[in-house]
Amino acid sequence: MADYIRKIELRGLKDKTKVEGEDYSLGEQTQYFDIWNQDGYLQFMYERLQLLRELLSIEGSIYIHMDEKRSHYIKLILDEIFSPENFRREIIWDITVLSGFKTIAPNWIRGHDCILYYSKSATPLFNKLLQPHTEKVFKYV
Repeated sequence: MADYIRKIELRGLKDKTKVEGEDYSLGEQTQYFDIWNQDGYLQFMYERLQLLRELLSIEGSIYIHMDEKRSHYIKLILDEIFSPENFRREIIWDITVLSGFKTIAPNWIRGHDCILYYSKSATPLFNKLLQPHTEKVFKYV
């Protein structure tokens, strides 16, 4: 577990003065705390996903975006809440283009995020967006 802190620069203050009664300095601001152990996180997600299912219309669907570290756990929870029959797709979002660390990474780089797509029923509403293909797409056909 870790605390995520944003460091800020304050003009005129070279040293970081501690704020009385706080664990961070005047030049730091706590953003959020990583307080979740595995069981606590999964219970939190289970309860939220149950609530979200109740809020969806019968034609509704949900997209859950996460990195690869917990997607397999969340898929099992979604299967229980929405049923495996209402699993529509696993969408892989390539994030390697966003990373500038390919050449300095000591091991395999993190290359994608996962988006799990479920519907509440067998007949979800899906509004397909249509746009013309670019020349780049035809180049590979």
